[in-house]
Amino acid sequence: MRYIEEHEAPNVDTREAARQLGVPFRELYALIDAGKLPAYKVGRDIKLRQTDVDDFRQGPADGE
Repeated sequence: MRYIEEHEAPNVDTREAARQLGVPFRELYALIDAGKLPAYKVGRDIKLRQTDVDDFRQGPADGE
């Protein structure tokens, strides 16, 4: 099990993440399944960290 700091806790639901990224649900889940966007199971819900959504939206860093 991976432990994360409280300030890193996943706090964005899939609906909000899809809205922020401008993609449909199916595409968001495809990104998660492909390992391109980290997501976490919280109870029965899937959540994402806002920092991960922001980083994905920014695209790859220079040199990648």
